[in-house]
Amino acid sequence: MRLYIAEKPSLARVIAAGMDTKVENKKTYIKCANGDIIAWAAGHILENKNPEDYNPEHKRWSLEALPHVPGKWGNKEKADREGETYLADLRATIKEYLDKATEVVNAGDAGREGQLIIDELLEFYSYKGKALRLWLENTTPEHVKSRLAIMKSNDEYKGLCEAGKARALADWLFGLNMTRLYTCLAQLNGYHGSPLSIGRVQTPVLGLIVHRDHEIENFISKPFWALDAVIAVKNGDFKANWKPKETQEGLDEEGRVIDLAIINGIADKIKGKTGTITELEKKKKKKSPPLPYSLSSLQIECSKTFDMSPAETLAVVQKLYESGLVTYPRSDCNYIPEDQHREAGKIIEAAEKNFAGLAVAAKGADASLRSGAWNDKKVGEHFAIIPTSKTGKMEDDDEKRVYEKIALRYILQFWPDFEYNETTVKAVVEEEIFAATGREILEKGWQDVSGDPDEEEKQEAAAAEASVRVVFPAMEKGEAAKAETLNVNEKKTTPPSRFTEASIIQAMCGIHRYVGDPAIKKRLKEEDGIGTEATRAEIIKTLFLRNYVEKKGKQVISTEKGRKLIRVLPDILVKPDLTAILEQDIQAISKGEKALDAFAADVAATVKGLVEAVKVDFKEVIFEPERNGGGSNAVKDTGYPCSKCKAPLQSRNGKNGPFWACPNSECKATFNDKNGKPEKPQNCPKCKGAMRKIDGSKGVFWGCQCGFTLSSTADGKPQKTVKCLSCKELLKQIARKDGSGYFWSCTNNDCKATFSDVDGKPVKKDK
Repeated sequence: MRLYIAEKPSLARVIAAGMDTKVENKKTYIKCANGDIIAWAAGHILENKNPEDYNPEHKRWSLEALPHVPGKWGNKEKADREGETYLADLRATIKEYLDKATEVVNAGDAGREGQLIIDELLEFYSYKGKALRLWLENTTPEHVKSRLAIMKSNDEYKGLCEAGKARALADWLFGLNMTRLYTCLAQLNGYHGSPLSIGRVQTPVLGLIVHRDHEIENFISKPFWALDAVIAVKNGDFKANWKPKETQEGLDEEGRVIDLAIINGIADKIKGKTGTITELEKKKKKKSPPLPYSLSSLQIECSKTFDMSPAETLAVVQKLYESGLVTYPRSDCNYIPEDQHREAGKIIEAAEKNFAGLAVAAKGADASLRSGAWNDKKVGEHFAIIPTSKTGKMEDDDEKRVYEKIALRYILQFWPDFEYNETTVKAVVEEEIFAATGREILEKGWQDVSGDPDEEEKQEAAAAEASVRVVFPAMEKGEAAKAETLNVNEKKTTPPSRFTEASIIQAMCGIHRYVGDPAIKKRLKEEDGIGTEATRAEIIKTLFLRNYVEKKGKQVISTEKGRKLIRVLPDILVKPDLTAILEQDIQAISKGEKALDAFAADVAATVKGLVEAVKVDFKEVIFEPERNGGGSNAVKDTGYPCSKCKAPLQSRNGKNGPFWACPNSECKATFNDKNGKPEKPQNCPKCKGAMRKIDGSKGVFWGCQCGFTLSSTADGKPQKTVKCLSCKELLKQIARKDGSGYFWSCTNNDCKATFSDVDGKPVKKDK
């Protein structure tokens, strides 16, 4: 018997759909007619042990016990919420069939975390038999079927698993020790708020935001001056900018004139004087279409265009992936395997059917063209996020918008290049240089349908003091050039822009720009930065939840709590240098170039040194009681006990309004607020776990950790669920968009049946 272990139930259903066999759906697994079993996890259903699991005395937070560095790392079974058995049931199924299996297939998501999620289960339950790896880049039945036929040994992916362990180990050592260390030290100074969360990646990102805010708030604008002139030649005139020579006096470090007398003197010197055209060059240039999206580039684009958070974008593209409409979402690559090009015609056709707005771009595409996006040498674990050849409906507006972005970027690869002639001209008058650039469009190509302005043109417009785009009259090199009208323009230096969620993602990807050490900067320039495609959105979300940052419009601004935390931390935790180097080491482990044990020893030594140094030289900072609004803020203890561990709940104000949270770090239960009191949990109809009311971008809904969601009724309760009349899976009652009532929809992706609503019950439609 072969046991497949998928990362989540939706992936298990996808695998079943790709098999040439009948299947029987069970509560925690799918049984195939040939006797094979497809079980699933729910993400990580194991977790790292806590300090008290190694030593019971370490449950109490104390300075004396730090640092916590286990001799041998281990996992434990992740606890269900009170009244739930969902995770326990999943583990019981996996353990039962591991004992019976002659062969196991790791069907985690295609990445190091997906590899680790399944491998840690095999290790935890001491499975020693044969193991294969199913690596899926999309979820269409055709792709699944083809990948089932070419599975490799799971041992070939050992490096990925080791890299996942290294990431978890580093996060545990830094996050747990530093959080406990600084929370305990702050408590000695009278702090009684929630723990001061510190993370290996989270804290350097906060450091970038705090540093930028300080730059802006301490910025003093200074004037500078620029000079342009109308240069007359035989057949007309053109506008050009003055370019100071390297020896020019009165410049700042950026090469700008800061002495008005100097710029006025130059203007007076050349006004009405005749010089010569010293350079005249015309070049034909081409610009290829922008590459397909990685997750980060898609998150940046959706944040700028739709004001979607990185987490929202990831959730939408994950849904599109699970529906089989796009390829694997957590990709850090912008390139496509060369052999994928043969599917171009089918994919373009499917994209047009899926989204009518792509008709013009799709009909004008030439599937025989091949842009630079097809490059095997630049494809790693994953390739770019692109559409699949599957057709399907998208009910959600966000899904449609994100799908259009992904599909259009793919279709652009089959349009001609943008072609233009670029002319550069230099004129010298009284030894002063004036320069201008002009562009003549020859072929718009992909820009005809891209919907985006040329990025190069935007950049050059922003740098107008360096060059001016003009249409030139006919002229020749060596021709006389007279400086007629001169304009002295006063400008002012401007502070850097506040961070947005989009620019934070950009900063994390290009972290070398924020590294001070030249040697480290050089080493990091070609790397992926800090965080991963899968974790960057969650890191930003955590900063909001911890009340370290808040959002004003699109701007992300540090709070006083966030600034105080950065002020008290040593540079090694705040600057991105160490974290970026650790990310490189983790990548080296995945390639088999570095040993996990050596990495663990290095990180442990660093953490031990940090803890001892901070204990000796702690900068005393008093943290005031946390204020309301903007984040996860503990404001008072109450008499309401946690229904899970009985600890006194704390009333908090979060990003989505007030809620209740258990202060016990081992429990972390949360509850909705109802009239100033913790509300009794609503049980999930799918896994029986506790659901939370969430104020999403499209209104209030209910969500469970198993991934199941329900709309909210007018009185704030979860919509009803009943069994599907076709497949017996759960139906969801959904409000119609036009407000005319409700309908019922099946939650089984393989069924997708819908039914009319009559008196609150599903009824089959008339044939």
